[in-house]
Amino acid sequence: MTVNRQILLTETPQGKLAESHFKFFEGKVPEAKDGELLVRTKLISLDAANRAWMQGAKIKVKKDILEGIENTPKAPIGLPAGGNVGKRMVKIS
Repeated sequence: MTVNRQILLTETPQGKLAESHFKFFEGKVPEAKDGELLVRTKLISLDAANRAWMQGAKIKVKKDILEGIENTPKAPIGLPAGGNVGKRMVKIS
């Protein structure tokens, strides 16, 4: 059975992070509705920027957008060599 696991920030951290800042939930995986896509996350990375976001910092990220689902295979091209800066996304209309 596939389980929907969520770790939610329940309190803005002041000082050192603690378990009390988070709450863990498990539940059923929701059904994708019309126009929606269900995605399974296999890996998540946390870094110093995540802590800044938790504390309300406004961080600007440059977006590199490819248009159309047909361009999805092209998304990773150039990433290892630094071919994109910021966040690469594929816009599906």
